Amino acid sequence: MKYNRVLLRNFRGIDHAELELGGGVNVVWGPNEVGKSSIREAIGLLRRYKDSSKAAAIKDVAPIGRDGAPFVELDLATGPYAVTYRKQWLRRPLTELEVTDGAGRLQHFTGDEAHERFERLLAETVDLNLLDQVDVAQGDSLQQAKLADVTALQQALGEMPEGDGADVLMERVEKEYREYFTAGGKATGTLRSSREAVEQLATDLDAASERYRAAEEWTAEFSGNERLIEKLTKKLELDKTNLTAAQEENRALEELQGQLERARADAAEAEQSIEALKAERALRVGLEEQIASAAQGVKESGIRAEELTARLAEEVAERAEREEEDSAAEKALEVARKKVRVAQDQLSLRRDVEDLNAARRLVARAEAADKRLRAAVKKLASLPVTGEKWGKILECSNRADAAEGAWRAGAPVVTVHPLGERDVSVLGAGEDDVTVVQDSFTTEVLGRLTVDVPGVVKIEVAAGRSPEKLEEGLRGARRELARALEEVGATTVDQAREGSVEHGLAQSEVLRATDALQAITEDSSLDDLRSAVAVLEGKLTGRDVATVADGDVAELADAQEQLHSDEDRAQEEHADVRTMLQAARKQEDRTRERLAEQNLAVAKLVAELGNKQARLADLRKRMSDDDVAVQLEELGGKKADSDKEAWALADRLEEGGGEAIALRLLNLRQAVPAKADRLKALEDRNVELSALLKDRGDEGVFDRVQTLEADLQSATVENERVERRARAVELLRNVLIKHKQHAQEQYVRPFEQGIDRWGRTLFGADFAVQVDRDLSIVSRTLNGVVVPFASLSAGAKEQLALLGRLVCASLVDSSSGAPVVLDDSLGFADPDRLAGLNLILNSVGQDSQVIVLTCQRDRFEDVGSASFIGL
Repeated sequence: MKYNRVLLRNFRGIDHAELELGGGVNVVWGPNEVGKSSIREAIGLLRRYKDSSKAAAIKDVAPIGRDGAPFVELDLATGPYAVTYRKQWLRRPLTELEVTDGAGRLQHFTGDEAHERFERLLAETVDLNLLDQVDVAQGDSLQQAKLADVTALQQALGEMPEGDGADVLMERVEKEYREYFTAGGKATGTLRSSREAVEQLATDLDAASERYRAAEEWTAEFSGNERLIEKLTKKLELDKTNLTAAQEENRALEELQGQLERARADAAEAEQSIEALKAERALRVGLEEQIASAAQGVKESGIRAEELTARLAEEVAERAEREEEDSAAEKALEVARKKVRVAQDQLSLRRDVEDLNAARRLVARAEAADKRLRAAVKKLASLPVTGEKWGKILECSNRADAAEGAWRAGAPVVTVHPLGERDVSVLGAGEDDVTVVQDSFTTEVLGRLTVDVPGVVKIEVAAGRSPEKLEEGLRGARRELARALEEVGATTVDQAREGSVEHGLAQSEVLRATDALQAITEDSSLDDLRSAVAVLEGKLTGRDVATVADGDVAELADAQEQLHSDEDRAQEEHADVRTMLQAARKQEDRTRERLAEQNLAVAKLVAELGNKQARLADLRKRMSDDDVAVQLEELGGKKADSDKEAWALADRLEEGGGEAIALRLLNLRQAVPAKADRLKALEDRNVELSALLKDRGDEGVFDRVQTLEADLQSATVENERVERRARAVELLRNVLIKHKQHAQEQYVRPFEQGIDRWGRTLFGADFAVQVDRDLSIVSRTLNGVVVPFASLSAGAKEQLALLGRLVCASLVDSSSGAPVVLDDSLGFADPDRLAGLNLILNSVGQDSQVIVLTCQRDRFEDVGSASFIGL
């Protein structure tokens, strides 16, 4: 699987972005928050969410502050297919899928059908678990991939995948196993308590039963002993008398018994030979009957096979008729689909034309607003009296006024009152500062002041030192004011005030023009709007706009909907015809199967008939039927002679009572001493039993035994049930574990060797890892030191986790592979290890697509085959 192109519009902070991706290593770089991670996120949302979804993940990617719906378009190649898949969420939901197969046939799908077809297409051509595990999100680079469930990797490493059902079964079996056994296999829980209950009850019952049985046995034994003692005493005397008589009779009959035994042995030997010949004769008769039955079966089976052959011919003809109907329905469906595609193209063209016209109108309004803004900005730039400068001038003017007031307040005051008609002149510090006093005159002495009455008096008055300092402060304040006015090109404070007012009016005009432009463009810029117009114009380039269908978008959409309805009807008709075709094919297949089974049955019957005929022929070859009859007749005569002799001897023995005498003699020889000994033992035993029975009489053993027997029976039934279930679960668990361990051991080693090989490029020649059955790295060995994965540094964890994913990508079959996506990974790698990782990425890129999302292009400059795409 390979991504060829990704297009994002109105996706988080991305207004419009399009990437062309190649095979091998693609390094997508750009500054933070430019939208690199959004590319990976967009591909995932395209796979997982329908266009109607209102999930939080979809709402989160909606643009903020501007009017637009999230849109994603992806071109990819997977298996024999070339695919273009696009979606728009939240506003005017849209899903479109275009699939071109290996023969160049193009199929077009929309809506939920497109979403479902894309899911089936991915499931058909790529391992979805692999697709997820080699996609590394930002912040997840320290976590190892869960590769044990990746079917493509299992197949590459030689394991036959068992699927999710095996894992679920193993979990259920393990859970039930723990109800009966500990992890070490010892009984626990229900099994342990059940066993303990049975053992305790059995122990108690054994003890009580033992005592009860002993008492019963002692009682019966005592009673029996009493009766036996009486009988034995009488029999012992009688047996002694009978023993003497039996010894005499036995000697006469022993010789006659020997003759009888020899005659019976001859008869028995003849009987065995007769029975063997009768069995063989019966076997021959049975084989003849079976041969006749088998021949009839062959004939009947042949008839049934001929009937099935005729039926199959009829069904083949019916299936051919159904196939013609299916072909016609399929052609009708293709015509309907072509009409739908034409209508979709017309609707899309109409929408694009209307969008372009609206965009052009918006650009015209924005350009007018932009022109007004530029004029306002230009005027504002020509006015020097800004608010800040006017504030400085005002501050300087206030300081000058304050300094002049202080200067005048600190000076002495002279009042001149003319008393006659002579002129009185008052001269200040300057030559032109002369006042002729007619009436009373008062002034401050700010410097040197002269009061002159010509020809009468001349008075000079000095201000003293204090007013000079105030005057110096006044001059400084006036100089500062003059500089501030000069800076803005004004000569007076009033002129500067007028310039400040004019500047404020120009600034207000700039703000109004800015607000007007933003109201038009919202969060976009004028260049963005022009770019949007250019995009729409480019989209319409090469398309014959003049051929757009009449009517507005709604009318075209209604027409398209009607064509969709026609397509649906054609689809239903095709489905109905296809269902009948499939039924005809199934019926034909069933008849073919029955015919094959019937032919096989005929062959079996023929073979069985041949076997029985061969067996009968073999028997007759060894001995003919006539020879069997002759031997039976001869053996019958021999047996009759031996039986006759034995009967005569038996009559003689019976008349003489030979067998009875021998038995009586043997019995008496043993009975006389045995009865004497037994009589003595019985008498001694009864004395002992009397004492024991007295001790057990008051214990109440019988009631306790009955209670314990009932309890033990219930506990035993329950324990047997628990034992059966526990052993069944234990057996099933052992079989599953053994199978899983055997399968996993076959594929772990190649994966581990792949990590070792590339790991030496990063860490050195003495590097090795240990991988468990779940294909997770358990530990790393370096310089002879073994460190668990969880205890490694963040950098080592990130690098080993990446190696696992890259080894997986290199091992799986390229026909079911998936792009490796690394979002902001390798942040912990130092320059030396980064150089090694670049070599490994370049190697993986020879057969797999790798997409690296990074803000540091220079970290991947040394990947020889890398293509760089800037955002």
